[in-house]
Amino acid sequence: MQSTSSCRKTLSLIGVLGVTAAALLSTTGCAGRSGVFALPTPASAGSKTVFHGNIHGGQQPVSGSTIQLYETGTNGTGSASLPLLSPPAMTDGNGNFNIATYSCDYGSLVYLTATGGNPGLSAPANNPALVLMAVLGTCNYPNAGGSGTYYTMNPNLFVFVDEVTTVAAIYALSPFMVDYTHIGSSGAGYGITNAFQTAAMLADIGAGVSPGPSLPSAVTYDPNTGFPRLINTLANLLAGCVNTNGAGNACTGLFSSTTANGHIPADTSAAMLSIARNPGLNVTALFNQTAAFAPFAPALTIAPKDWTLALNYTGLGLNIPKSIAFDGTGNLWIVSQGTTFVTELYAAINPGGYPAGYSSQFPAGLLGPQSIAVDNSGQIWIANTAGNSVVQLDNYGNILSGNGLTGGGLNAPISIAIDPNGNAWVANFNGNSLTQFLANGSPSSFSPVTQGFTSYLPVSLPVAVAVDGNSNVYVSNSGLSTYGLQGMTLEYSQNGIPEGCVPSSSLLAGPAGLAIDAYNNIWIAGSEIAGIQAYASNGCGNSGFGTAPVTGGGLNTPTSVAIDGSNNIWAANTVSAGSISEVAAGTVQLNAGSAAVLSPTAGFGSLNTPNAIAVDPSGNVWTANAGDNTVTEFVGIATPTVTPIAAALP
Repeated sequence: MQSTSSCRKTLSLIGVLGVTAAALLSTTGCAGRSGVFALPTPASAGSKTVFHGNIHGGQQPVSGSTIQLYETGTNGTGSASLPLLSPPAMTDGNGNFNIATYSCDYGSLVYLTATGGNPGLSAPANNPALVLMAVLGTCNYPNAGGSGTYYTMNPNLFVFVDEVTTVAAIYALSPFMVDYTHIGSSGAGYGITNAFQTAAMLADIGAGVSPGPSLPSAVTYDPNTGFPRLINTLANLLAGCVNTNGAGNACTGLFSSTTANGHIPADTSAAMLSIARNPGLNVTALFNQTAAFAPFAPALTIAPKDWTLALNYTGLGLNIPKSIAFDGTGNLWIVSQGTTFVTELYAAINPGGYPAGYSSQFPAGLLGPQSIAVDNSGQIWIANTAGNSVVQLDNYGNILSGNGLTGGGLNAPISIAIDPNGNAWVANFNGNSLTQFLANGSPSSFSPVTQGFTSYLPVSLPVAVAVDGNSNVYVSNSGLSTYGLQGMTLEYSQNGIPEGCVPSSSLLAGPAGLAIDAYNNIWIAGSEIAGIQAYASNGCGNSGFGTAPVTGGGLNTPTSVAIDGSNNIWAANTVSAGSISEVAAGTVQLNAGSAAVLSPTAGFGSLNTPNAIAVDPSGNVWTANAGDNTVTEFVGIATPTVTPIAAALP
């Protein structure tokens, strides 16, 4: 366990998550629950009782269930969690429990599990497949003891653990989770801290219902199909197994339908983790299993398209959002083509101490901006397209660039990327060129760059720019049609010297966004081929692989791509009935044909013209949707990635 002094430093990084125990006996969202049961009586302060709660399976209290508290692991993703109770607590005949005689590291993240027990069956009975969870928050409550101050959770905390809190916890924490005893990240990471806050948005642990009391007002949802109904539907699916002895068809059917990659779940938490990680898995079969036992309402009345859990943010002042980027703490920065300001949507950690989901609009004098990037120091760079400038802000939204950076041949800057040295590279659509701005805001002496690898390969109507881990710069071009080429991507050194190109043909039509994976492979969205073209960065005319684009998986007019921490590729399909698609690049450098589409035929989710896509440090995938001026967060669907993008470059 950490010392108090070291934990104080940890808290300064990860912040404090507030947990509300409002509406302790609320019946909202639970069909048939009476809301009347005997509350546990807290023991005296001298016995160090810290908080209490109740375990319910559907409508039934669970007696004889084993209660354990865990701190999340700090030795890497999925590292072993630290159990805090020895011996564990147990629930009484009404499902009640008291937690006493424990302490937790100051600033650590704590969650609760309930395993086994009798969910209201004739005694004696036990369900070994029963595993329920709830995310509690940050350990930060000081207590006076014989050996000095120790820390616990808030003694006024009441926790109502059920299938709803379990679904919320697992979806939010799935990118950091191997099983319920292995949830962790490296050190005091922002990603897992922000994931705890997301879980608090999804479910109220004081009442066992969805949504949670900390859900931001900006998050809206369709009352008939929105995420609370999806959570209740999945909770009903778990309840069918929870309220048995674990040996019947409800459990065997659940485990069979959630088997993925040869792994057969053995308990309800493992089954839900499989669904969260494989949201296209057996959707209709699993939905049909919810009909026999449905204690949670309102639930979905028809099977969803997939099991993705998406939060839709509205009212952020967006007007044709064009680009999004994350800073180092997971805050989202957004530029809209039709606004003069930049919008920041806060994660759990932010410089101003604002709650997660709160947004600010910072005046920036923008005019038709198309792209945004964040450097390693947290400064924001914006390609101010119609304003013909680059705008630079600090991480509080203050303008650093005066009236905007100009020079260097800047002409309709349409895309911007940051290299490992903190320099900004800009693609000029009208200027048919590249401009490099040094970290101090000055254009480099060699800008603009107009010539490619050979005389017949100039920069031509560039639409996107990206930088790899070796500081090589790539720009995708929509021009060059004079030479019978479409989508040629050119490569440059840090000094603007042409180094190569990746070949093109009619296979790559309508090049749009591009991203570079951990092996410096280039992935280009082909908006006119309904696919993604991949190339190795090893010289002009010698791509090494990628002779045919990746198609399927819902790929339809993709315009933006992003890479997650597992080197998987995510694409935004920019159509009115849009979606996101996932492609697995694998764990080794790509060879021809080794990419595999992971998303279902129609892609994931239902979006309205998503223009941009990005992955945050919590493993959530975000899109900016021009069709309805919203931002959508797909919870826990990807592998956490280092942000900003420049920080992930070797």
